[in-house]
Amino acid sequence: MQNLMMDTTMMDTIIKKKEINKIKKGAFYCSLFLNSIMNEDFIEEELNFLEESEEIIQKILSKYSSTNRLKVDTFKERRIKSLIKRCIQSEKEYLNEDPEEYYDMYCQDQNLN
Repeated sequence: MQNLMMDTTMMDTIIKKKEINKIKKGAFYCSLFLNSIMNEDFIEEELNFLEESEEIIQKILSKYSSTNRLKVDTFKERRIKSLIKRCIQSEKEYLNEDPEEYYDMYCQDQNLN
């Protein structure tokens, strides 16, 4: 009788551990799914920000160049625009390759404001 009680208690413990593990596993996968969704939203927002930034910088450069041709000739303007394009493209690649690291480096301070 005592062996039967011990077996039942052990079975209950094993079942409880299995249930807890299922819950933990489910919570883990749910967390991964939510992080994935948040990452997709974050990446999309940040890509839009980078594109808008590039557009603004290019416009400012064009305006400045057109009124200061002695300082920035057409050839130099094209080179600067190319540089801006490469810099923004590198940021986009970095964002897509490692969104969490990108966030930690560039965006984490935004949450403090």
